[in-house]
Amino acid sequence: MRFVINILLILLIAMISCDDPASDTAPRAKLKATPTQLIFNVNENTHNITIENDGETGSSFEWNAKASVDWISLDIDNGTISNEAKTVRLTVNRTGLTASSYDGKVNITSDAGNIEISIELKVGTGPILKVTPDTDFEFGSSVNEKSFTITNSGTDTLIWHAKTTKEWSVLDKFEGRLSKDASENVKISIERSHQQIQQAGEYECGLNITSNGLNGGSHSVKIKIVTGIQAVLSVQDTIYFESTDNQLSIPINNNGNSNLEYTASTTNSWISVLNNSGNIPSNSTLQMEVLVNREGLPIGVYWGSILIESNGGNKIVTVGLEIQPSLVVSPKELFFGSTETKQNFTIQNTGSGTLNWTISDNKDWIIVNPMNGSTSSENDIIDVSVDRSGMQDGSYQGSIIINSTNLLSKNVKNYSEKSIELAEGLVSKKLWK
Repeated sequence: MRFVINILLILLIAMISCDDPASDTAPRAKLKATPTQLIFNVNENTHNITIENDGETGSSFEWNAKASVDWISLDIDNGTISNEAKTVRLTVNRTGLTASSYDGKVNITSDAGNIEISIELKVGTGPILKVTPDTDFEFGSSVNEKSFTITNSGTDTLIWHAKTTKEWSVLDKFEGRLSKDASENVKISIERSHQQIQQAGEYECGLNITSNGLNGGSHSVKIKIVTGIQAVLSVQDTIYFESTDNQLSIPINNNGNSNLEYTASTTNSWISVLNNSGNIPSNSTLQMEVLVNREGLPIGVYWGSILIESNGGNKIVTVGLEIQPSLVVSPKELFFGSTETKQNFTIQNTGSGTLNWTISDNKDWIIVNPMNGSTSSENDIIDVSVDRSGMQDGSYQGSIIINSTNLLSKNVKNYSEKSIELAEGLVSKKLWK
């Protein structure tokens, strides 16, 4: 008996040790959403939240988002996240809400965790500060005056104060009072003879505007100038190639007062620059042409960079590239009449990368060949046949569904697994006596 018991124990241990550990070793995903708290001030109607996978490489998860109140809407409420992040835009609607503060939530659920986003909405009346333009002021090497406008876009009286942080930038007005919808222009003057800016170079200072406005009531930008004889390189930080973009331009600016000489280089094999060196006169702009090569790159979003070196400073431009197929089917309807038995339609990929597709139908008298495939730059011809055997006289309709299985989810646009169903009456069959 003891021998039998020992044999059973050995078999039990062997069975336990042979359990498939795949579920324990699969990459684990983890939901992350930022920020977890949003405040919509009186003049704010939209904010963004970012959903991403903070788990292990190679993992993915499906997510859903739902607002707890009807005054919050989301532009995207579900999707799949792997390596890329997803940006969700929240919009609030104050229609019918009285002056007060309102609380709401956005609940994000997934198979990789759940997160709750707290929302505070402010509805009320009062002064609101608006500054136009609301960007930094670039004076370059020769401009000495610019202006901005302060507007009260709310109700009640707006009381404002403005100041700069350096003596070489002077405002013609420092404070004021504005009634509802009233505006006031303020001039900025640069004193280039000031002792603080006598050496050649780039200088900047702050412009700070405060008020009693409901929306926080403050606004800050920078004032930038160039002095002396020198070139100054200015260029955008990022350029992004959508799925159908192959060539884009980057404006290179010389904000200085002498000739700028530049060279552009990249270590990424899929990026090339046409005019990768040149000269730009003072206070001028040149369009640098950037090309991308998608050949051999699988579906996804890729990031690279271009280094621009010059006698007016060096800059790095981040380059984004999207490999994303796009499904197009034509025609959308096939009519077989009373005698025809075979027709076809075309599947085309108008995006980039390789489009994987599968086909299904909803009637047993519809015969489709092939039922699946991949399309890159070519057009795929799909044959459709109908079988009239055993059918009574009459008209018949059915549908064919083409499902693309490898579309990309990303935060520039919302792509998801997408089906294209040809219109009702795609396959019609007529039998006559």
